[in-house]
Amino acid sequence: AKLTIGTQTLPKQGFFQKPGILENITKDNPVFTQEIFAPIAMFFKTDSIEQAIKLTNDSPFGLGSSVFTQNKDEMDLAISEIKAGSTYINRYTSSDIRLSFGGVKKSGFGREIARQGILEFCNLKTIIEAN
Repeated sequence: AKLTIGTQTLPKQGFFQKPGILENITKDNPVFTQEIFAPIAMFFKTDSIEQAIKLTNDSPFGLGSSVFTQNKDEMDLAISEIKAGSTYINRYTSSDIRLSFGGVKKSGFGREIARQGILEFCNLKTIIEAN
C-alpha cells in the first residue's frame, strides 16, 4: 500500500499519528484484516459496485460503510448487500444519538444509543404461571 501523510507538525511528547491516506491496498496487506485506530483513510479501487461490495464484505469488520453514487440501483444494492452495522449514502459515517449504533462481524456486538441501545442493557425475564 502507498501511504500519503499530511505535512503538519505534531507535538514532540505523547503518542500522535498524522492523518494520512492509504492507497493501493491488497487483500494480502495486513491492514486489510486489522483495525487501525488512527486518522487514516483507506481507499480501494474497483471496477463495479458488485466488486466493491464483495471487497467490503471480505473484510472481517463491519461497523459502518459509505457509498457515493447517484445511481439508485447501486444505492439499493449497497444497502441490501453490504454487511455492516450502518450504510451511509453520499455522506461520511457518523453517529447520531437518535439512531442505534453498532457493527457486525468483528466490529462489535449489539447496539448502543437510541431505543435499541437501551434494550441491550435489559435482561428480560419470562414468567409462566401454572393454572
